[in-house]
Amino acid sequence: MRLPGQLETPGVAAISSPPVSALAPVVTGLGFDPGLASCGIAGVTRQVDGTYVSRGVRLSRTEPAKGKGHIKARVAVDDHRRINDHIDVIAEVVRVLQPDVIAIENYSIFEPRSVQELREAAHALIDGLPLDDAQRLNASLCSLLERSALEPALQELARCLTASGDAIGLGQAAKTVRVFGAIEAIARVHKIPVFVFQPSDLKVHFGGRKGASKDEVRTGVERIVSGLAEDIAERVPQKALKEHVGDAAAHAVLGVEAYLELRLNLGA
Repeated sequence: MRLPGQLETPGVAAISSPPVSALAPVVTGLGFDPGLASCGIAGVTRQVDGTYVSRGVRLSRTEPAKGKGHIKARVAVDDHRRINDHIDVIAEVVRVLQPDVIAIENYSIFEPRSVQELREAAHALIDGLPLDDAQRLNASLCSLLERSALEPALQELARCLTASGDAIGLGQAAKTVRVFGAIEAIARVHKIPVFVFQPSDLKVHFGGRKGASKDEVRTGVERIVSGLAEDIAERVPQKALKEHVGDAAAHAVLGVEAYLELRLNLGA
């Protein structure tokens, strides 16, 4: 059952107005998967019977400036413009939906442990080579693999390369953190509590394991939130972009649950 008051506000398509009923514990959560190129936004409402319904999804997209003007402008200036575009959309969505709680995916600009492990594994491999510099340059991969002492080091290096795939690009993560901060600032202005979750929280909660894929997370939250699959299919037809709003919806659900747990603990 869809909530009434569907709005088609420019820039806030598919985000609906607050429900008329104020019966507790009806709670509306707004989730964000922040990013400079794409910021996923999704609203959910937990109803009196404990079920969830989708309040709509939105994918805020920005592109780098192009043309002669972009050549003369510093990248930092253009990044500021793109972040402001996200802020306009986020502020309007918050104004329209009036959520009880906001949930955001956490990001770090510091070197992840997986990158540290990659460096350590690479050094261990180099240190383990029983060759001088000249021989090292001439050695083929096949001859290296034949050395049983190097096999564990090579396997560890391969593992770290796989684990660090999502950790490369710390500069881009720093820009994402700016969008993260903008969401927190808007929430502060509206006096809305904010909960922050790790990507691993979504994988375990909705995918059942730490190694769950983005598709598994989205499928899991779609099973919980009525109407979400239809909203995503309608508003985000591009398969590669669905993960952003899927993650945002998952964060919204976790945010609602954390909000209710906090109220329970406080006796509210």
